[in-house]
Amino acid sequence: KGRKLGTVYKGIDGSAVVNVGEKTLQGSAGNQAACITAQVCNVTRPLYSVAQAVKAGYNVMFNQHGGSMRHRASGRRYAFELRSGMYELTMSLNPGFTRPGASA
Repeated sequence: KGRKLGTVYKGIDGSAVVNVGEKTLQGSAGNQAACITAQVCNVTRPLYSVAQAVKAGYNVMFNQHGGSMRHRASGRRYAFELRSGMYELTMSLNPGFTRPGASA
């Protein structure tokens, strides 16, 4: 499933990273409900595309302390923390989430 199934990306170390599907992640980030559609690859730290967030209706801001994105229509806001040079969004997934290819 997913429009990018089979696409091969280049990892930071130059290795091939194959898209194995698409998954909708539902849960919460902070005190807000969150729903993100993600392209699934064999990686340990998923990346979030600022360009895709803007396309989905978010204003995105980063600085030396952290960052945030706010949905222009709903006003829903998500905060990113800066940790070890990476901006991270902590998200708790709803019960029952499994990775593609994993058993439930």
